[in-house]
Amino acid sequence: MSTLKADTIQAATTNGSLSIATQGTGGIAIDGMPHKNLLMNGSMVAAQRGTTFANPGSGSYTLDRWRIFYGSAGVVTVTQDTDTPTVAEAGTDFVNSLKVDVTTADASIGAGDLYLIQQRIEGLNWGRLGFGATGASSVTISFWVKSPKTGTHTVSIRNSALNRSYPAEYSVSSADTWEKKSVTIAGDTTGTWLTTNGIGAYIDWALAVGSTFQGTEGTWEAANDVSTSNQVNCMDNTANNFFLTGVQLEAGAAATDFEHPSSYGSELLRCRRYYYRVTTADGDMAMLVDNWSTTAGYAAWHHYTEMRTTPTFGRSGATDFLIYSAGGSDNTTAVAANSNNPYMTEVVFTVSSGLVAGDSGRAYFDGGGTRWLEFDAEL
Repeated sequence: MSTLKADTIQAATTNGSLSIATQGTGGIAIDGMPHKNLLMNGSMVAAQRGTTFANPGSGSYTLDRWRIFYGSAGVVTVTQDTDTPTVAEAGTDFVNSLKVDVTTADASIGAGDLYLIQQRIEGLNWGRLGFGATGASSVTISFWVKSPKTGTHTVSIRNSALNRSYPAEYSVSSADTWEKKSVTIAGDTTGTWLTTNGIGAYIDWALAVGSTFQGTEGTWEAANDVSTSNQVNCMDNTANNFFLTGVQLEAGAAATDFEHPSSYGSELLRCRRYYYRVTTADGDMAMLVDNWSTTAGYAAWHHYTEMRTTPTFGRSGATDFLIYSAGGSDNTTAVAANSNNPYMTEVVFTVSSGLVAGDSGRAYFDGGGTRWLEFDAEL
């Protein structure tokens, strides 16, 4: 049998190269492979819901795919920020970061308090790692962080049942300074890890964590732990700002260069499997409408991509749309989903009168301000 040995292998379909990085026993890491990053929007470029979230509520999504958890006394504002690393290093050309600004401090963390930045990975993507069985792949989480605190911080992985967890420590050397970090976590060969369209894994960056959720560093536990007792309190002062960008989770025991998306559009489309919003910024016309009666028009809205599951339909005000048809025009009095699935949502626009049954019309965003439709299939 022949053995091929090379430092780099030129990629046939890209302008870059496939760089080989040793991972010790068990394999290699290959830069340039598409979709090696199991996390989405790691460079914080997609922000369909907005760019500023003042006191968004614990468990709320902010930038696409990113959630914030906070409890007890502390309150935060989350923003898409332009503060990014300036180190001249491959893969560091970021234009955005996620910023957590402490607006109400919590200097005394109670046992059950929990302050986290989180992303949930779908089981259909997580399943390729083989967690829960012999031969589960190690994973490496790499990221750029700018913390208000020096000392020990933690990042963790948990399963959907919250009965398997691995808190991993990393150390910040200089406060308020961008630093690159990576942690390698051995694959969990036990426990239940979903490989469906449910939650495959929770990935959490701790800001401050109470003793109820603290565990042992660097080991898999049959527990719901997201940090160790060494975790610093990043919530203890309203001057504190915590930044994160360049976030990547990949198979193997070595961090490779951050996988920038091939385009903003490609990253946005990946995020739209879970959530998207159509706004006045996307054009005046929302959709074509078939008039079922003099007061109701139905429209088939086809999603940009197959959504993870049947989405929850949302919209701005009930009167934010105007229906034009041969019979004239009228503002809506209600807008709702009539039927719904991961591929298409049938939307019914209700008006007081004026439509001609059997005719076609058009639904427009009406008036100034931000008007929108949204489709939510988040984990």
